[in-house]
Amino acid sequence: MVAVFVLVIAASAIVIAWVIRERAAQGTKARSYAVTTETVARLGSAFRDQETGQRGFILTGLPDFLQPYQDGLTTAAQLEAEIRARHPHDELVMQQLDAVEAAGGAYRTDSAEPTIAARRAGGAGYMPDNPTLARGKALFDAVRRKLAALGHTVDQRYADQLAASSRLFRVQVTALVVSVTLLVVLLGLSTIALRRWVTRPLEDIADAVGKVEAGELSTPIPREGPEDVRSLARAVDGMRIRLLSEIDLADRARKAVEQRAAIVLELQTVLTPEPSGVPAGWSAAAGLRPAEGMLAGDCYDLVRLGEDRMVAMVLDIAGHGAVAALTALRCREALRAALRSDADPGAALATLDPLSDDLASDLFLTAFLAVVDAPTGTMRWANAGHPAALLRHGEMLEELGATGPAIGPFPGSWRTATTAIQPGDDLVLYTDGVAEARGPDGFFGADRILAAVARGPSTPAQLVDRLLEEAHEYAGGRLADDATALVLHRESIGAGRQPAVPLDDRSAEAVGGS
Repeated sequence: MVAVFVLVIAASAIVIAWVIRERAAQGTKARSYAVTTETVARLGSAFRDQETGQRGFILTGLPDFLQPYQDGLTTAAQLEAEIRARHPHDELVMQQLDAVEAAGGAYRTDSAEPTIAARRAGGAGYMPDNPTLARGKALFDAVRRKLAALGHTVDQRYADQLAASSRLFRVQVTALVVSVTLLVVLLGLSTIALRRWVTRPLEDIADAVGKVEAGELSTPIPREGPEDVRSLARAVDGMRIRLLSEIDLADRARKAVEQRAAIVLELQTVLTPEPSGVPAGWSAAAGLRPAEGMLAGDCYDLVRLGEDRMVAMVLDIAGHGAVAALTALRCREALRAALRSDADPGAALATLDPLSDDLASDLFLTAFLAVVDAPTGTMRWANAGHPAALLRHGEMLEELGATGPAIGPFPGSWRTATTAIQPGDDLVLYTDGVAEARGPDGFFGADRILAAVARGPSTPAQLVDRLLEEAHEYAGGRLADDATALVLHRESIGAGRQPAVPLDDRSAEAVGGS
């Protein structure tokens, strides 16, 4: 019985595979002839261009009218070459294409070229006589007839390929129906044979086991019949009871994991949003690689403030895991609220100081916060003990260092500085997890970050990937701290760069902290 099953399946697979391959070949041929149909139509247009150019030149004597004629010659030669390359083995198409080329050559050599030459020689007084015109018309009508014959043949080839593909599809469907029917019949015969070979006690046990297998785990296994059958039933029923207990434990464990996983995934999504506050003329990308698990003490944000302003920020909470992630989320939302109330970046950072009471005595947070005016590129920013942001002007880099201490056990204030992001510039933010990635030569370090940014790719996404990937590879695939990078790019404009804001004129104002 098994051998019959295998033979039926193998035969069905061979037939269906052959039909699929043949249908694919027919489809390729049909598409080829469909393209050729269009090519023949374009070839007819090329010949008509030749006739139009010839007649225009004869009537006017203007050389410009010969351009369609010359273009038609070039196009016709190209299209004829395409048809030959596409159907080199179709003898009838090649014969009819030869006939088209011959008719076209006769039209050019016996009518078009002589009349054009005569018009040039005879000047404005030249006009071909009626026999010459009649011969030219007859020669061009011959070209039309040959083209029509070629087009008819190509159309017929296309229709034949479609019909062949349709026949193969019917064969495929028939083979599939026959295979399924034979399998159903074989399954029926197998079921009848098996039922005859099973005794009644074993049939009862099999029926109960089938219900258990279908999910009715509360179904008891009947313990009737001879002792050996009852022993088998007791063993199976014991397995069922143990299975019920293990499924219950596994289900409770699964639900607990699912509840925690859903929270973790939701928190990870909230902390690593896709940059959404990017107006026209700007682009941005960001990425985060946790040091442990899926949650990090880092987070970033890029949101819109009104029509023309956007906020870019990166936060780094000392520590990893869920507690650090929740603290980062609270701090990010506090900064958003402060900025929506028109606080400048330094003042917004000061609002985080009360939140630092929730941190342990030896923990702290750093942050870089910037508010950018999209039309002008003016950026107001503050840096709370965070690694210096980088402003890339072509091949030049400007470091935007700390404007106040880290937030936590250190009292201080945070001032707001001003600079400008010029067209073509990149603002690069990162956390110390990138700089402090530890490798065989010590930390990854600021110098490697500066080099990566200086030679970095042109798009924000490529630059973010380069920074995080180089730090990750340098650390041997094991980061000691969460690593985050955010890049904001101002698109270049055709009018050139706007004048940079001189360093002397960049303003900074202090705001109170803890």
